[in-house]
Amino acid sequence: MAANYYIDKDKKVIVCKITNCSFDVINLIRKLEKNKYLFFSEKELDMYYINDSYVGKVECKSGDIYDEKYGKKLAKEIMLKKYHAAKDKALLRYINNYLNKTEIAINYMSKFTKSE
Repeated sequence: MAANYYIDKDKKVIVCKITNCSFDVINLIRKLEKNKYLFFSEKELDMYYINDSYVGKVECKSGDIYDEKYGKKLAKEIMLKKYHAAKDKALLRYINNYLNKTEIAINYMSKFTKSE
């Protein structure tokens, strides 16, 4: 994930942007589900898409001293906070759905076990 920076020195604005993020959670889920018994269909995976891009923007207010290196760092932190919040939210949906499927499977399999 390479970040791109857009810098306007006259306006003292720095923007940090990442793109091509839509499949990040889905790709992670596919890695996690290798060799597992529970899996999600392609249609079920649709609920784990996240935005394709995330942006962090900082601008100097009056009285601030413009520092490009520090501004880039702040812009990236803001962008990453948004990206990770979206990713965490999608992964939490996955965990809840995974636990639900596990519970359904356990309940189903318990019908075939002998009671003492």
